[in-house]
Amino acid sequence: GICTSQKSRINLQGTTIRGNRATEAAGGVLLQGYGSVMNFSRGLVENNSAVYGGGMYISTNTTLNMTGGTVRNNTAGKDGGGIMQLLSTANYQGGIVENNKATVNGGGLCTTQKCTVNLEGTKFAGNSADEAGGGVLIQGYGSTLQLTSGQITGNTATLGAGLFGSVNTVLGITGGEIFENA
Repeated sequence: GICTSQKSRINLQGTTIRGNRATEAAGGVLLQGYGSVMNFSRGLVENNSAVYGGGMYISTNTTLNMTGGTVRNNTAGKDGGGIMQLLSTANYQGGIVENNKATVNGGGLCTTQKCTVNLEGTKFAGNSADEAGGGVLIQGYGSTLQLTSGQITGNTATLGAGLFGSVNTVLGITGGEIFENA
């Protein structure tokens, strides 16, 4: 797929990233390197796979701005079927994260270690995790989620099928819908 390095800025508009495989992290997109920013608008990330972050892996001290677009049908051998975040910030406005699969945690989205996630009008649907957080898993000391609108629906997991917030995380839910997860 795509990989960034130190202080990179990448703008993807209407781009399709499909059918990539990684043996460790980031099947489709790896955003890494201190200060790197990715603006992803109206694109498609699908049918990618990795052990962590089947579709996207958003790494240390980076920022993802996703406006519209779709992340779907990606798989992770462990965590983050659609998207995996580590020590990073992600701002989601609109778009859909659907039908992604993690064999451990975070079918749609999985965070770890001081991540910030802002969800506004984004839909997480039909994602699955064998353990926790079928739709969204927020974990790691100091990680925060702010949900102002959007939907988390039709996701499956053993624990927290829709949304799972772990120890020492902050979940701020001021709008949106979380329904019909199992």
